[in-house]
Amino acid sequence: MRAIYAITGLTIRSSLRSHIFQLLLVLLGIAIFILPLTLSGDGTAMGQVQIMLKYSLGIVSALLAVSSLWLGSAVFAQEIESYSLHMIFVKPVPRWKVWFAKWLGIFLLQAVLLGIAGLTIYFFIQMRVETGKFSSHELSRLRGEVLVGRRLFHPDRPDFKGMALDKYRNYVQIGLIKEATNSTDAYGQIIKEIKAKSTEVRMRKTKKWTFRNISLEKKDANIYLRFRMYLGKISSKDQRFTQGIWSVKDPETNVFIPLPRRALSGHFHELTLSQKVINSDGTVTISYENMDPRGSSVIFQISDGPFLMVRETGFQGNFVRLILLLLMQLAFFSVLGCAAGATLSLPVAIYFSASYLAIGLILETGMSMPFLDESGQLTNAGLMDYISYYVSIISSKIIISPSEFVVVTQLAKGHLVEFSQILRAFFLIIVLRGLPIASIGAWIFTKREMGKVIRK
Repeated sequence: MRAIYAITGLTIRSSLRSHIFQLLLVLLGIAIFILPLTLSGDGTAMGQVQIMLKYSLGIVSALLAVSSLWLGSAVFAQEIESYSLHMIFVKPVPRWKVWFAKWLGIFLLQAVLLGIAGLTIYFFIQMRVETGKFSSHELSRLRGEVLVGRRLFHPDRPDFKGMALDKYRNYVQIGLIKEATNSTDAYGQIIKEIKAKSTEVRMRKTKKWTFRNISLEKKDANIYLRFRMYLGKISSKDQRFTQGIWSVKDPETNVFIPLPRRALSGHFHELTLSQKVINSDGTVTISYENMDPRGSSVIFQISDGPFLMVRETGFQGNFVRLILLLLMQLAFFSVLGCAAGATLSLPVAIYFSASYLAIGLILETGMSMPFLDESGQLTNAGLMDYISYYVSIISSKIIISPSEFVVVTQLAKGHLVEFSQILRAFFLIIVLRGLPIASIGAWIFTKREMGKVIRK
């Protein structure tokens, strides 16, 4: 263990002397200390805190990912090409221990920087909340909707594909669709129509939603109904106040209790519900009746709710969970950088690391798939389209983008970072990807002939 500690310390000191690392450190300082003080968002308390979280934590995670890859590649490759590692090899230290100690040094350095960055951002957020000239209403909304960790429950979603398939077969039987018609195009169009109708509530009509597996840890906890709706068309800017009746089914009487509500369309709203609305089997049923004064239809996008939300933890606990996700990502990028640096020459290792990040960013932003229909099936696709489609799928399973598991937006919305997300990330990042790459990198490093490395 003494050898591992010594090599780890040497790796940290060597990393601190790197000019590229020092540049990244300056950029990290800007993201930590300057951005939180200059970003103001829309001027509201929620807007300021949300933009601080998204930009500061997002930039910090990206910079640390780049730093981990660069240091892992550079520290190994430079010390091999400068013959510095040869001095260690003459000692009775197995090469896999050298590899592990190098990785440990880089990871610990990044973990310390992440801890400092996280604490600083957290401090600035608390300072902005305490010193900002916000109204009591703004602060109440901020603490209730952003500085909190609330579990999100989605309603049952209709089987759009099954409904579309039944409707397609019915159209074929009655002759509305000819057999010569491209079935994929027709099927996709039917799904699109069904989804559009499912999101619309016409005047004097009622739509119901059922939520399942609702559970509360605290007996005095409330349930929050969150929703956003649009009048007429989603793209329309002519949004206004509308009238409707939200109703919640009483488990004891099976009668819907009306909750008249006047709300501004195009904006998120919340209603507080008692936990008494939860049935014995954990279900909650709600409905909305459109009573718009002008007779316009109301549109509920699937991504806009309605949702049910339950408070599980405070902002501090939710923030720590996000940091755990970031730590696992840094551990992986450190592994990848060390594997590249121990296996390849310095230019090739840096190029490999940069290419990995670039591909990850491309996959993160989403590859254009114009040949995918509404049902997600390939339609009118040629050979190259099929190749591109399956290459993108395989790449997304292998490559991790810098923010694939960094749920900053989730934190900024006050949504709970679930332990299931952390466990899933641990399995996908560390077990499924990190350990195999670390094993291959360490094995190649033990077999590499160092005498063939020529100083450049």
